[in-house]
Amino acid sequence: MADFKDRIRVHIEGKEFSVVGGSFQAMLAAVKQINGRRFVSALKVWQLPGKAEEIKNQLAISGFQLEGGQAVSEAAPASS
Repeated sequence: MADFKDRIRVHIEGKEFSVVGGSFQAMLAAVKQINGRRFVSALKVWQLPGKAEEIKNQLAISGFQLEGGQAVSEAAPASS
């Protein structure tokens, strides 16, 4: 697995992935093209609808990749 500097955290199907493979702005533009996406500011993560494989293919068209796939932790830090 290559070590990419810029990454964007996304949640798909209850799992956390990172979009990698380009500049932050270019990857952000690709994420924003996904219909139904929403940014969760409290977690600083994008929630993307659909199947991970479909999102992976859509991002690959722009030259980006998905890394990860860990289950999202149920024990997220509580906001005060």
